[in-house]
Amino acid sequence: MQMPRAGFISDAVPDQVIQTETSIPEGRIAISEGAEVLSADDKHIGNVEQVITNAESNTVTHFVIGQGFLLKEHKVVPASWVNSMEDDKLRLSVESTVFDRLPDYNPD
Repeated sequence: MQMPRAGFISDAVPDQVIQTETSIPEGRIAISEGAEVLSADDKHIGNVEQVITNAESNTVTHFVIGQGFLLKEHKVVPASWVNSMEDDKLRLSVESTVFDRLPDYNPD
């Protein structure tokens, strides 16, 4: 019978490995609420407040972008305006002046 080495407790090593799975298909990125939104002219224009999807096709159609801190304004951006995405950042293909001309959106 072998004795455990000093400082090693054999029962501390689990028999099972914990594995985490996500429902995000390979090659796709999850955009979280609060992700930074940048315009084509590299200006921070707001943060993702909501992601709108088509229930039938399960595809993203629009993003609700919030601007400001106290008196927050919201604008809806079509998904086709997204040039690139990272976990915490969206880059749009339009300049900030185009974004600014969008009508305000009331999410209530």
